[in-house]
Amino acid sequence: MLPSPDCDAATVSRYDLDPEINLKRFMWPVLALFVVVIIIAIVQLRRDSIAREIANQILSGTDFAVDSLSVRTLGVDHIELSSIVLANADGTRYEISGLNYPLTIKAGGTRRLAIERMVMTWPDDRPQSRSSVDTVRMMLGLAETLANTDVRVQRLSIPAIPELSGISWGTTGEKQHFRLDVAGLTFDAHVVRVAENRHSAEIVAIDADQQRAVNIWLAFVDYEAGFDVRGEAFLHVGLLEPLLRSVELLPESIDKLDMQIGGPIAVELDSAGIGSIALQYEPMTIESAAIVYRSDDDVSIELAYKTGIPFDIEFEYPSLNWTVDTKRLDGSMLLDDGNNLATAFHDVHCRSGIHCKLQADVTAKRTDWSGFQAAMLTGSFPLSVDIRDSTTIDVGSSAALALSDINDDGITATAIHVSGFSGTRLTITDAGWIATSKRLQLSVEDLRPAAGLHAALKLTLDDMVVDDSIDSIKSRFRSLPGQGKLSYDELEFVVPGAEGRFAKDGDIVSTSFRLVDAEESLQATVSVEYDNDKGRGTAKIRDGILYFGRKKLSERVLHWSRPWDAIAGRWYADADISWNSVGDETQYIGQTTHRIENLAGIYEDIGFAGLKTQVEIGIGPDAVLSVSPAEMAVALVDVGVPIENLSANVALDTASREARVGALSGAVLGGRFQVDPFTYAASAERNLMMVRPENVQLQFIVDLAEFEELKVTGTMSGMLPVSISEDAIRVENG
Repeated sequence: MLPSPDCDAATVSRYDLDPEINLKRFMWPVLALFVVVIIIAIVQLRRDSIAREIANQILSGTDFAVDSLSVRTLGVDHIELSSIVLANADGTRYEISGLNYPLTIKAGGTRRLAIERMVMTWPDDRPQSRSSVDTVRMMLGLAETLANTDVRVQRLSIPAIPELSGISWGTTGEKQHFRLDVAGLTFDAHVVRVAENRHSAEIVAIDADQQRAVNIWLAFVDYEAGFDVRGEAFLHVGLLEPLLRSVELLPESIDKLDMQIGGPIAVELDSAGIGSIALQYEPMTIESAAIVYRSDDDVSIELAYKTGIPFDIEFEYPSLNWTVDTKRLDGSMLLDDGNNLATAFHDVHCRSGIHCKLQADVTAKRTDWSGFQAAMLTGSFPLSVDIRDSTTIDVGSSAALALSDINDDGITATAIHVSGFSGTRLTITDAGWIATSKRLQLSVEDLRPAAGLHAALKLTLDDMVVDDSIDSIKSRFRSLPGQGKLSYDELEFVVPGAEGRFAKDGDIVSTSFRLVDAEESLQATVSVEYDNDKGRGTAKIRDGILYFGRKKLSERVLHWSRPWDAIAGRWYADADISWNSVGDETQYIGQTTHRIENLAGIYEDIGFAGLKTQVEIGIGPDAVLSVSPAEMAVALVDVGVPIENLSANVALDTASREARVGALSGAVLGGRFQVDPFTYAASAERNLMMVRPENVQLQFIVDLAEFEELKVTGTMSGMLPVSISEDAIRVENG
């Protein structure tokens, strides 16, 4: 400090003459200036740390703390941060870039906060700390707690949600306004306090073409313990589809989802709910719904619903969990192969995922799946559906399916019924689809696999696998004896039990199974393969055995009216048969081997026992049979006269219906006989043969005449020309 011009000389001389005093007066201002410089330098160099400490002091007592902070500008009237990271006690982190916040506000002015970008992250196990009621009450009260505030965020990133942009939120008086852009949509929301405990809100979303995707009006009543919320809502789901996909509420396999949802909203929020907001929409209506499912291999299913559908929906935030319930959905299902199915879904319950439980009733006329045609299809299925990267559909045990007038490349049936589902699942992936079933019951009525052949079957199918549009089928099957029927031309057989495997690979159908009946009177191993495309098939029978002593031939064929029967003995059979179908014509060729042991039977009044023979039968074109010559032996034939130890060589000509018989001989009436070789023609009016008896006992002949008192001795030999006609056997000139 310099002396003033008005000071006296003594004073002046003291300043001039005392250098220590002058030095001190000079150093203090310099030192003060130096300290100020140091403080300013420290503040500039450590302003981030100082600001963080100040911020943490301000946030003391809250759930927030500053992890890091970088100051861009620290002014008198505002602060500008390059970045700030806030950590919440629940693990949520807020990374904010480019924050500009005013420190002073003019009276009646607006506090304006600008943020370039904010990134929110939270842990998977974040604790729930705020009730739904507290959250709603806090949001509705922001106009009072943050009056005259304007917040703008250029970009906001939140887990599992597409980036939000153009965000603005502000309060004016008792009003709030909120705006943002996301997934091609612009959302606008207005909240107004209309009374002490009442608020109204309107939410609108439009797309780039100014089409309205969302229009929701809500009225909130705060009754301390919770909120009563009433309102109206309209959603155009087709316009919301990009947003739903971006938040992964729609899997990629849903190719299209378009519907209009509208109706009243009635919500009750109480303080029991922690951490999430649950919205319960009472019956609303879906109009003009369309859903298209498509996999990578272009399997496509389109669902269309044109009538109003009432439903209930619940949505939770921030978990994004939702549920949808409706009593009935009536519509249609269009498959990419052109099949159109009328559908009725009952008691539908769906939740986020997408997971649905429902009862599905399906009706379709004139369906065609890769050549498998049905005039009518009806089905009723309790279903559990899970749509994620792959789609699984589980079928309940009470499901039933019926098809009528079926035609699969010429193989026809009157009806097919499927029931008794157990462990049945349809899985759809990018590679295709596959259906599996632990067990189901299948009945087929009037199956016609070939000309003249008819069958009715009741099967239990186990471990069935079907995939690729029914081009591939594998299953084990079994049926109980007596549950089916088999007929060929006019013969109708009782079907034995069967157990084996069935497979379809493209056009190739194959099966192998073991036959057995309840009395164990039949056994056989059968294998069949058929090419639908070429119309060719093969069948093999191995180890076939019929035990007639356990079950007569007449008991194996329904409505048996023949005058003959087999009542004892065994019949062994093996066969190799192939066939080729061209149009309505089927040609068979093959070979069968038959071995008969101790067969006993009757023909009208004639009985026989102990028949033994082995015959090989060839099947040629036009079903012409060729029978190899065979040796035949019969222990007993009773034609009124017992004939024993009968033997012969027989050659059958099926084309001419003739039998050439040689070396026919036997024992009769105490003697023997031989027959000269002869031909028996079925078409002839009468057939002749020469019988040569040897040493026939005359007494046996008398005994046949029942002359009890007559005794005769001697034998008879000679020759007897025998004539056989349709109604009589005569001896002529013997």
